Amino acid sequence: MLADLYQLVVNFTGREGFHLITMIATIILSGMSKYKWLQDSKMGSWYGIITGIVAAIYFYYIDSEIFITLELGFIALCALDVAKIKSDLAIPIMRGLMYTVFVILLISTFRGPMTVIQFFASVLFLKGVFDYLNEESRARGWLILTISHILAAIATMVDPVFASAQIIFSLMSIYGYHITKKKVLHQF
Repeated sequence: MLADLYQLVVNFTGREGFHLITMIATIILSGMSKYKWLQDSKMGSWYGIITGIVAAIYFYYIDSEIFITLELGFIALCALDVAKIKSDLAIPIMRGLMYTVFVILLISTFRGPMTVIQFFASVLFLKGVFDYLNEESRARGWLILTISHILAAIATMVDPVFASAQIIFSLMSIYGYHITKKKVLHQF
């Protein structure tokens, strides 16, 4: 299988090859991030930072300003989580960052071609990550991430590999919701 993947990359040249490599890397890293978050591991946020960087490069090459903005917000939220800021300022800082990115996304809506689905997929993704990182609203975060991944799958249907990955991530998010709710019930 790896040989087939290598041959596929070799057959592409220039921009197409780089596009394929960054798309595959984005999908793999995003899956690893979600997997680590399912285990309640801070490594999920580390993978999130790396995913955000690679995904921003991928979205730059496909000229998707909206998703680049989304990834920059995602990187910042994950970085705050990794920094282990547990003060009373952590949530207001994250919330302020999230709202700033929302405004930038809204401005992007009026500057270029962006669908309503892309806008809501982006906003809900950031809100889902924000809620996930806040332990008191983690279950809600998983639900919001489920919706955002489904919308992202619809928005990226022209790329069936990327859209399929979004469906897998939505299923992972449903599972995350389930295990989070189960943990909460067992605490009482």
